[in-house]
Amino acid sequence: MQKIIPTSFPEVKSSLETLKNAFTSSLHQLVVKGNELQQVAEHLVTGTVARDFPRCDLVEGGGELLILFELPGLAREDFQLEIGGGLLTLRGEKKSRIQGRGAAIHLGECLYGAFERTISLPVKVTEEKAVAELTAGVLVVTIPKAEAGDHPKHPIPIK
Repeated sequence: MQKIIPTSFPEVKSSLETLKNAFTSSLHQLVVKGNELQQVAEHLVTGTVARDFPRCDLVEGGGELLILFELPGLAREDFQLEIGGGLLTLRGEKKSRIQGRGAAIHLGECLYGAFERTISLPVKVTEEKAVAELTAGVLVVTIPKAEAGDHPKHPIPIK
């Protein structure tokens, strides 16, 4: 049968450590949920698009990473792409084409507003050799895999 009440100092110390770890873990989860709620509130107040916009696929194969972002209706001038420290960041703004026309919107499912999406790259890459191409609303980023360490952030040219 397991003891419920510790009877020695080491047992008390161990029980307190277990309680402290459980409390710390619960507090961390609460902070994470609070951050998620803050992001939702910011979206509602500022009108920024959903935090998982744009949708993307990340594929590893053939000595490289391919990251595909769906960017319907956006031109190269509407966003910026940056890589550094094992992170790929895409930020920009999708503007509404119908606001200010005095029209009544009967259905509004399209997302508009500022966006920022950061993807953590799963392997080390040669960041300075990253290239990107926008075709038919899909941005394809190709990054060769590497064994090298960290590199400073720099913009990726888009063809």
